[in-house]
Amino acid sequence: MVLYQLGQFDDVWPLAEKIGTDPTVRNLVIHGIWNRGSSAITLLEKLCSETSDSILQFAMLAIGEFPITAFDESELDRLVSRVADLLNESRTAQIAASAQWLLRRIGRDQICEALVQNETNTRQEQRQAEIEQLQEILEGTSEPATLLEKKVDEFASRQVAEILNLKRNFYFTGEGQMMVRLEAGSFTMGGVNDSQNQFDYAYVHERNISRLFAMSAFEVTVEQWTAFLADPTTRVASADKFSSAKQKNPKWPVINVSWIDAVHYCNWLSQREGIPESQWCYVPHPDNGYHVGMKTKSKFWELSGYRLPTQAEWEYACRAGTHTDRTHGDSEYLLDKYAWYQKNTKTPRDIGLLKPNQWGLFDMHGNAMEWCIDLHEPFARFEDGAQDFPRCDGAVTTKNRELRGGAYYDLPIYIRSANRYSQPPEGHLASTGMRICRTLKNLDSPAADPGNEKGRVKKTLCRNTYGQYQLGGSWLMP
Repeated sequence: MVLYQLGQFDDVWPLAEKIGTDPTVRNLVIHGIWNRGSSAITLLEKLCSETSDSILQFAMLAIGEFPITAFDESELDRLVSRVADLLNESRTAQIAASAQWLLRRIGRDQICEALVQNETNTRQEQRQAEIEQLQEILEGTSEPATLLEKKVDEFASRQVAEILNLKRNFYFTGEGQMMVRLEAGSFTMGGVNDSQNQFDYAYVHERNISRLFAMSAFEVTVEQWTAFLADPTTRVASADKFSSAKQKNPKWPVINVSWIDAVHYCNWLSQREGIPESQWCYVPHPDNGYHVGMKTKSKFWELSGYRLPTQAEWEYACRAGTHTDRTHGDSEYLLDKYAWYQKNTKTPRDIGLLKPNQWGLFDMHGNAMEWCIDLHEPFARFEDGAQDFPRCDGAVTTKNRELRGGAYYDLPIYIRSANRYSQPPEGHLASTGMRICRTLKNLDSPAADPGNEKGRVKKTLCRNTYGQYQLGGSWLMP
């Protein structure tokens, strides 16, 4: 910040471009420039001339900290024009998300809404054509079952290939969700640097996600959930849970959602998007439908239907390449810039009002807690590089499911990338919501038995209850 004030801009931009595993200093500069006598116009000039995604993101997030009065009318028009162009022409979610945040910040929400509406309309036309194509395939009932199955699989592969061939790393569903494509990768999972957590259930280990997948940039909203409930083909046993006053704001994340409700929504979305039923990830109970006793399909990660993320996918996406307690760094100092929690709200808030993480995902910390597909169990002590193949058990009341992200009423200690919580699959809380995910492409990986975590042994560095690192002893999954 001192360098910026002294006009030594060439020394500042390398810091802006370098994100790394600890973004603390970079984010402190982003949030501190505005009140150190610095010029917003210098940032605007950089925004209008730069091509680096990291610097463009830095400039937009920093400009958003200045009061709108820092710009005269012509400068503001120039800013709006440039950011709107970045939004409409961006090839990365990192830029698209930062542009959306800044436009909302300066009161230009309508530009964001116009983009989403246009993308949604385009996708609705595409999916209607896909549904008709799939129907033509399914009507070929005189063909052998194996040939029909092959044609359906080829159709599903073409659907995914269209997404992978896009020149940008995000797309929109016909329900208006922005989906961010995330690359396969390995990362350090668990309480890597959880200096404040004395109740950690998250042992440190390396986890490998050997697939490309897409995750929604925003939590599912009340508006999107209402469309699900209004569909005459949908029968949600717990529909009465969503009539409270806390569910009235259409842009809030939907809450009070059970795990069973959430996976029901995922199957419904798969159907709406014209994805073949063979690719859906959940199987209703043959007698009771979406109730206790329904199942997750074996090897669901090989299917292209919409689903809840695995907890590894969720943490990988939340961290966005960082090794810190939170996506913005370790400190609570900037937490209210990224998360709705006990300090800055008493209710859920509209999605996307606070800053996105480095990969373009909003509200990964706070607002609504988000269901994951996994059973809530101690992490298996895999060897480093363990594959992300969770166990697939039915929705049994005695087996809790994973929740991540923390909630709008939580203390800071629970608003961390590695923090874990759980509830029974039929449980409803005033903070439980969801974020959608889907597999796009599985990569070659070692053979695995996803149902047999029991008995795998690993000695690993982990935290004890006093926050100190120690070498964990041999330990078996129960």
